[in-house]
Amino acid sequence: MPVRRDWESRCFTSAETFWTSDPLQPRIATKHMRASWVCGATMTLKVKGFTRLTIKARVAFVIYLADSLLNDLDADEQGRKIAERALGMASVWLKGEPVDGEQLNSLLLDENDEGIFIYVDSRDPKATDAAYNVIGGAITYTAWQAYRASGVVVLPEGIEEVTEEFVGWILAEATKAESFNPNDTQRAHDFLLSRYPIKGSDELGDIVDLKQMIATLQRQST
Repeated sequence: MPVRRDWESRCFTSAETFWTSDPLQPRIATKHMRASWVCGATMTLKVKGFTRLTIKARVAFVIYLADSLLNDLDADEQGRKIAERALGMASVWLKGEPVDGEQLNSLLLDENDEGIFIYVDSRDPKATDAAYNVIGGAITYTAWQAYRASGVVVLPEGIEEVTEEFVGWILAEATKAESFNPNDTQRAHDFLLSRYPIKGSDELGDIVDLKQMIATLQRQST
């Protein structure tokens, strides 16, 4: 039987965020995020402006991060197709088209035990685990924001535990992936912050054209 949320059964520290190892009731103990998230022992990403992004820009960041790791799944054709479909649907939500939290949540693991998280099992570690965790995390975060944006108050199991600090875990997992590029990730964050900062209180923000963003970042890196 696949584990619905492999990240629910993990212990990790990111910034000042701690999720317990209780697989049923993960809890968050956090003060305020420091100036940067420390992801693993080898690198620090200066993403202190993340929560100053509009909600759609935050979603664009995690989708970009997940998309950048798809090459880790080249040897798993079926899994990559499912991941690409999920990220494509999340990108559709970014454009303001009719995709809701329930649809996004079903991409993680549906009633037929099909979805992204069937490819991760903590009892059987694989080289692709980090990429799948990031992709699953990005869809989870997007579903959470989609539910919130539509006014849903009672969230489904797993989604109700998500906060902005969950992105720290996604980043920490990303650093374990073979395709992870910290410089590109930093540029993506800075690009979004320069164009989609919140003007006051938390706001959904304008549509983010992910394809245009990726094309711009690619030009900047050459």
